[in-house]
Amino acid sequence: MVFQQLPTAGIPRQFSTWEDLEAYTEDMIRTGVIEGFDEVRWDIRPSPAFGTIENRVYDAATNATEVATFAAFTHVLVEHFSRLYDAGEPLPSLPDWFVAENKWRSARYGMDATLIISRDGTTESARDGIARLKEELAPVAADLDCAREFAGLETILTIGASYERQRAVAAAARPGQGLDAVVDLMRAEMSAGRPPGSRRVRNPERLTPSRQRPTLSRGRGHCCQRHTLPDSIQATLRTSPYAVGRSKTEAERTLTHGAGRHTVT
Repeated sequence: MVFQQLPTAGIPRQFSTWEDLEAYTEDMIRTGVIEGFDEVRWDIRPSPAFGTIENRVYDAATNATEVATFAAFTHVLVEHFSRLYDAGEPLPSLPDWFVAENKWRSARYGMDATLIISRDGTTESARDGIARLKEELAPVAADLDCAREFAGLETILTIGASYERQRAVAAAARPGQGLDAVVDLMRAEMSAGRPPGSRRVRNPERLTPSRQRPTLSRGRGHCCQRHTLPDSIQATLRTSPYAVGRSKTEAERTLTHGAGRHTVT
């Protein structure tokens, strides 16, 4: 959110053609704003040198499994829109002001954000949107041979995103130990290569959308919806050596003999 204040960072400009992007780049180089296109650091941008899409939208993942899920999600979306373009179908787009509002809501409310998904102002919760895309784009993931990685979206919907897991662990920690608890959780997830409560997906086509359990909203009500924590996160909290209610001896035993201060099972 801070980096976007730079003129060549933040939300990407919308161009109708590739030639428009080239003209923008030439103008920026000619006027000395940049020396090359690699100095344009939008949230999402093409990489002409590699023929890929660079995506800076996702939070940094704590584990390899979620990195693969993010890569698969991006790959599937690019392929989906490429097919629409090749078929001569119009590509969906939003006015700049809606895009900016969605970025703010996503940064502020995360998975609880209510996002604007059409020019007429139709909204959808981030969770519902991810669940819908997971179902709609599953055939594309199968075509790209990344169905297993793409199915990781269901795991995130079920056990919570990384920031939700971290905040839950911090909230359950003893006073002054929240940061240590979060760091230990992240280390455990990195070592295990996956988040707590997740399993390797054998039959991704059998996955069903997660059931949402809405509770009282908090914040700007029309922009977000709060949900109760999944049971798997609650179970993770109970394993934390910093959790309120655990004895010092029990905590020390976990710290000394546990496979990391949080054991991801």
